[in-house]
Amino acid sequence: MKKKMMSKMKRVAMNVSIVAGLILGLAACDNELNTIGSDILGADQLNDRIKKQEFDVVAFNELLGPVQTNNFNSMPLGSYTDPVYGRTDYGFVSQLSLATTDPDFGINPVLDSVVITIPYFSTPIDFEDETTIYELDSIYGNGSYDLQIYRNNYFLNDFDPDNIEDPAIYYSDLAATIDSQKGALIFEKVSFKPSEKEVVLTDFDTDESETVVLDRLTPRFRETIGKRTGTTEQVAQINFWENLIVSQEGTINLESNNNFRNYFRGLFFNVSNANGTDNLVHLDLADATIELFLSINITDTSDLDEDGDTTDLIPLNSTFTINFGENSVGLIDTTGYNQSIFTDIQMANNDVVGEERLYLKGGPGSMVLLDLFGPDLDMNGEADDLTQLISNNWLINEASITFFVDQAAVVAGETEPERII
Repeated sequence: MKKKMMSKMKRVAMNVSIVAGLILGLAACDNELNTIGSDILGADQLNDRIKKQEFDVVAFNELLGPVQTNNFNSMPLGSYTDPVYGRTDYGFVSQLSLATTDPDFGINPVLDSVVITIPYFSTPIDFEDETTIYELDSIYGNGSYDLQIYRNNYFLNDFDPDNIEDPAIYYSDLAATIDSQKGALIFEKVSFKPSEKEVVLTDFDTDESETVVLDRLTPRFRETIGKRTGTTEQVAQINFWENLIVSQEGTINLESNNNFRNYFRGLFFNVSNANGTDNLVHLDLADATIELFLSINITDTSDLDEDGDTTDLIPLNSTFTINFGENSVGLIDTTGYNQSIFTDIQMANNDVVGEERLYLKGGPGSMVLLDLFGPDLDMNGEADDLTQLISNNWLINEASITFFVDQAAVVAGETEPERII
């Protein structure tokens, strides 16, 4: 019995060895070099089966009017001069919303400062000691311009007044309307230029008689627009924001954000005196804030100072935050456009045989339309060449259209577009 079992085990082992040998042999064969397409049925006729065909393309320009620019989390700010199309200035208007509605500012609140903060889009690229070195994303040019921030008095609807089920739509040409209804000047900076440096927040430690670092922030527009012990303009802004916010405690103006947005309709960012010196940056409105720093008093009902008195007042530092709102509109000023280019586009107007020069300009500029596969002579609603292509039942593995950039008009480098959408 034992001898038979051993003989059976040998046969099983031999069978396993044969199977393993076959698998290894097949794997070794598969490693040999093969001609691409040799596994395809009829590979000897491959060249006859892969076809290339060209179709007529008619390309022509079409001018764009104002474009929708509301409800984006980022907004362009600044000025950009295109070597072909000319200068475009970008501003915006934004609602504001209360981080806390119906606020309680404590007893005898005093507004010390007001700070507006709007982050840029940036990428950390290096470190030096405790300092992070950043590179700004989506910034064009190295010039400067004058920046003004006004109170906005134009009401931005959240919904379409004609159909409240649809969101409101605002267009890039709203600037004239916003400008005609702007309110008080809140902040102004001559020769403004975004900085790529990190923002370091510090405070003076009176006990240690030294300045200490409180926080390090990514690059951002951060300006003290109001300060009780600041310049004449900053002191005036303290009075403005005290009347606007702090003195409104307990009123319907701060009771809800709907009431607040009607009471204070937001901020208008305006660009002026660019003079062709480019500087265009995108702002991250999703994390933009206005912070009011206050000195307040609260009743020590819990006897926090352990003096046995629960009716005395304890001084505290407090921060009240206002966020940038849910409705913002980009404002695009095209008065600096090279009008001769757009006149040429308008005069060409040939959608039959196409136009030799194609102009692509984002915003209220120009787009290119492509008419593919030629005419529809049998008037069945489908180009004749496309009908033939479909009837052939071909499997298409590549299709392309080639454009040639006029290098005499568009100089390679920073001014050359990175992509076409």
